[in-house]
Amino acid sequence: MSEINGSQIRTSAIPATGNPGPSGPSGLEIVRAKRELRERLRAQRRTRSGSDVFDSQNSQVESRMVEHLMDVIATLPAGPVACYLSVPTEPPTDLLREQLRAQGYQPLIPRIDGTQLQWAMDLPDTTWDVNQFGIAEPTNNFVSDQSEVLAQCVAIIIPAQAIDSNGMRLGQGKGFYDRALETVVHNQVRPLFIGYVFDNEHIDHVPHEAHDIPVDVSVTECAVRWFSTPD
Repeated sequence: MSEINGSQIRTSAIPATGNPGPSGPSGLEIVRAKRELRERLRAQRRTRSGSDVFDSQNSQVESRMVEHLMDVIATLPAGPVACYLSVPTEPPTDLLREQLRAQGYQPLIPRIDGTQLQWAMDLPDTTWDVNQFGIAEPTNNFVSDQSEVLAQCVAIIIPAQAIDSNGMRLGQGKGFYDRALETVVHNQVRPLFIGYVFDNEHIDHVPHEAHDIPVDVSVTECAVRWFSTPD
């Protein structure tokens, strides 16, 4: 086990969202709407990643996304940043992880442990295997206190399939990040929540439920959009 140390930022309170009113959609309707949107977005990403045009432009897209995200990160004190290993259809994170390390922000990478995520430091000697979803995961360099690791982070970079104009995020539907964010969202001082998507995945509305937690800011290859301003 390894120790990490970091500072946090103070963020404004997140308003309660996602509670349907008396005439609002039911829980089953929201779940169905999420599933249908998720299927459309997955098909869109598969088409994009299979395009020769996208492949030739991918490094340019990645560079712009990393530049925008590092501009956001530069406003934070040095410390751990929860990140992830992207799959081919997602915005790439290889260059991002390199830049985080170069600027003194220790990336942390998740590993699925039952219904929760464990976190390991992304280091040159980190070893990897592949989980049941085909995603690479660390097998060593885990932090010593998993219960406190996210509270020590200055930011959490969160994978998403879409983010809407209120910062609501559509994930993969397994709930791993919902449960992870819930452990720190009500802390007086907490990490900045950063959503990371392609610009055409910034949409008007993401169907959401009461337990869904919005991001503070979204980063794409075209723009940085703030939804909750840090105090």
